[in-house]
Amino acid sequence: MLPLKHRAVFCRALALQLAAGADPVSAAGTAAAALPSRWRPAGELIATALARGEAFHAALGEASVLPASDLTLLAIGERSGALDEVLRELADFCDETTALRRQIISGLALPAFNLVAACFIVPLPGLVLKGDTVGYLFAAIGPLALLLTVVFGLGRMLQRASGRTLDRWVRPLPLVGAALHEIDCWRFFRTLALLSRTSHGLIDSVRLAARACRSERLNELFTTAANDAEARGAPVGPLIERRNVLPPDVVTEWRTGERTGQLEAAFRRIGTRYGETSRQRLKTLAEWTPRLVYLVVMAVMAWQVLRLAGSYFDSLTRVVGG
Repeated sequence: MLPLKHRAVFCRALALQLAAGADPVSAAGTAAAALPSRWRPAGELIATALARGEAFHAALGEASVLPASDLTLLAIGERSGALDEVLRELADFCDETTALRRQIISGLALPAFNLVAACFIVPLPGLVLKGDTVGYLFAAIGPLALLLTVVFGLGRMLQRASGRTLDRWVRPLPLVGAALHEIDCWRFFRTLALLSRTSHGLIDSVRLAARACRSERLNELFTTAANDAEARGAPVGPLIERRNVLPPDVVTEWRTGERTGQLEAAFRRIGTRYGETSRQRLKTLAEWTPRLVYLVVMAVMAWQVLRLAGSYFDSLTRVVGG
């Protein structure tokens, strides 16, 4: 899968080419040419699949350049004739996520330096007193290696976690869970806005848009509401309202759109609002993560210093008592 920054370049180049009227094969080739050399074969795979008559999202799926959630949005954008618009939005979202990651990493630089320094300073008395170089290196590097393994392992786990796993372990977390929920709602309403341009009815559109949610809980809630509306011959909005999955102002705007026949505009406004709030939450997370890590590092360092001081005074007491 393409890294975020390359994914943004690829999606934006594709959007520009398709908006300019280029055929899919040449658009894919031009977009792939903007990628690093090791990703050029992916462009050839996409072009070959398109030449065989594959759908655009299916061709991108064969090349494994985008995640499944993005491919779902592209499939709907392709069906609604708004593929270039979806590609532009995905590119913008990738750019913003990359910028937030950089902000978090730059903020973590000082805490990380302090942590590394603490890991090498705390066991230093043992090296001075006993001359055990191997033991010193093990005591200094071991905790760092364990910490890095845990951090990278959690990162990979979150990328590959199922929707049910995220619902159970990640979404209850403050700020993080709210941001993930709003990103899912952004995908849902932007997809609904795109489907409003097609021949799909609202109930089918809700079912299809629910697939864009990574959360299995949201997917099931929206799908169940659509099924109930179809069975009862009732509007979808009130049934979603009863499930308390969306705030009252969003439900009110949805129901107003149903009454006035302006659902596409309502879905677009709601999607834009969710996009803005999710980005704001991610920015807040980027600001607070380094601060929390710094506090943890300082607490660990203080504990190690106190433990070392206690050991030193115990030694003095034994010497004086002896």
